[in-house]
Amino acid sequence: MVKKQQMRWSLHGAHMLMQVRAAEINGELRNRLRAAPFRHPELNAPPIFKPKPPLLRAA
Repeated sequence: MVKKQQMRWSLHGAHMLMQVRAAEINGELRNRLRAAPFRHPELNAPPIFKPKPPLLRAA
């Protein structure tokens, strides 16, 4: 493993971060977060990423 390896932003991630920063600077972030509906997970996600029920403990 290289210790000096830098992390990089994807174009999509950088764009989303800039939208949040711009909304905060404009004073719109708090109102946007209040009005935003909760996003449900993708239904077409592979089964490895779908949430699993909690494990049952043996008594």
